[in-house]
Formats: sequence, structure tokens, C-alpha cells
Amino acid sequence: MPDHDPESAFLIEALSVLLNGPSPPGNPPMESTEAAPRMLHRALLTLKGMDRVGETFARFQEFNDPYASLEQLANAVSKDVVLSSKVLRAANSAYFGYGEDVTSVQHAARILGFNNLKTLYFREHFRMLDPSESSAASRHGLWKHAMLTAVTASHVSAAFKKTSSETAFTLGLMHDIGKFILCQMPMPEDGHKRIQRVMAWEPVVRASEDCETSVDVERKLLGIDHCLLGMMAMEDWQLPELMATVVLHHHSGGSAVQVLDDEANSYVAVIHVADFIARVLDHRGDTELPPGCGLDAGFLALTDKPALEKAALGGDMLQDLVNTESLVRISD
Repeated sequence: MPDHDPESAFLIEALSVLLNGPSPPGNPPMESTEAAPRMLHRALLTLKGMDRVGETFARFQEFNDPYASLEQLANAVSKDVVLSSKVLRAANSAYFGYGEDVTSVQHAARILGFNNLKTLYFREHFRMLDPSESSAASRHGLWKHAMLTAVTASHVSAAFKKTSSETAFTLGLMHDIGKFILCQMPMPEDGHKRIQRVMAWEPVVRASEDCETSVDVERKLLGIDHCLLGMMAMEDWQLPELMATVVLHHHSGGSAVQVLDDEANSYVAVIHVADFIARVLDHRGDTELPPGCGLDAGFLALTDKPALEKAALGGDMLQDLVNTESLVRISD
């Protein structure tokens, strides 16, 4: 790879791991019949209280239309008082620093751009999925990771055929939706403690000799995992089958290659890449990257490596990620 700005050093290292490192063993998707019955029952009860999510997602998809104009998106945002205030606050922040007061949503939209507007919309309208206030740290981490993964996915999708940046962005936002549901499920006190341990899974990965993943920890401590919960949510909200499939398999690794078609596998690969880069970005001061996170050979066969390097190292993605980190801080 050619030399790049030191700011992008973590991206170069992440790409090296993804393209050259050993792949994780993967977790074949959990069937509902394998989940702990009590947890499955709690999940179904929780989903019943989230009926409006499907309607909210339908509106979000309108914003995600590649043919939608920035003006159309701004007009839709302006109809929501709370969201409008968040958009204006972000546009007037020191980070985006326009230099004069921004007083209209349309003007703010031009400053923030498509992805930042869509991210703010998603976050505000999905606050019903936020963990309780007692889990504020987990909530912040989940939202931040979802946003960073979405932005990364929209860029790296250029390296995979049969994918669109808009669908990749949405899947990046939604891939861990099962974790939000976990945090909403009614639990006894010891259950909430187990969930907190699950949400701290990154240190578990780093300390574990057998490279446990969040899915391993969830299944061990809770008897269910966020991939199955996410798929159940997609189906309950009547979202596209492709989305449900990718969410279910986004930790399946090589086992997904054997059972999914090229389109679904390409999106699973996009989320694998984006999820890893988002985690590396959030931990870029660490001395070591998580082990065993390379792309499976089946995913590599679907990857245009030069296009992936161009998308990741061209500069636009890094700037968008830095903007997103700032947006997370501003919108909290």
C-alpha cells in the first residue's frame, strides 16, 4: 500500500488484518428453538412494545432513497421540532464552525450533508430502543458504534458487487439492533448484570485466549444472542428479507458463505469490514488489534481489494468518520 497521512495509520493496519489476517471461526446462526425459552418469551414481549419502529423505518427509507434531494430531506426534518433543534444545534457547533448563525434547517442541511442528517434522524426516532438511563454508558457506545459502522459501510460497499451504499448505510445502523432489544428486555437484577457484562465484550475479546466474541458471551450468559434478536425484530417490523438475513448472519463468518447467495454474502462482508474498522477507530490508541478478524476466503473472493483500499484510504471516509464522532458528542 502507498504511504498515507499518519491519521489514517489505523486504517492501514485494519485493512492489513482484514485482507491478510486469519478469519474468525464464525458462529452459525442460532435458531429460535435453541434459545432459552424464558429469554425468547421476554424478547417477544419487548418487540410487542415496539410496533411503531416499522413505520419509523419506512420513513427512514424514504430519506435513504438515492434519488432524494437534500432539500427534500431538509423539508422532512423541519416537520419534526425536536429533530430540527438537534440539526440546528449541530450545524451551529464549534466543530462544524460555519462562521455565522445558522437559523434554518435547509441551511443546516447543506452544512451537515446527507449522511449526518440521516444519522441524526435515525438516532432521534429510534430513541425508543435506547437502554434505560441506568445503562447510559452502554447506550452511548451502541449508538456511536452503529453510526461509525454505517458511515464506513457506505464507503466500503464500493468494493463489493451487488451492493448499494444506501443499503449498506442502513445495515450498518441496524446490524446490532438486537443489542438495543437486549437492553430493553425485562430482567431480574442478575439479568441486567449479565447484560452489562455482555455490553463490555470488547475487553473480553482482548483478554480471551479463545477469542470469544459478543455472540459467544451472549449465548453463554443469556441463552440468546443479538443476531437472532435482530432478525426477529426485522421480521416483526416487516422489513426486507435481505436485511433480516444479513443481521442474522453478520457474525456467521465462513458459515454464511455456504448458505447465502452472493448479494447477501456481499452485504455480510461489508458489515464485517465496517464493524471491524469502526471498532478499531474507537480503540485506535490501543497497541494491539483484536485477534482473528480477517475476512473469510469466501468473502475475499467477493472483494475488489484495490477498490477497498481506495475507499478506505482515499481520505473521504476518514473525514466522514471524524465528523461522525463529533456529531455523536454534539447530539448526546
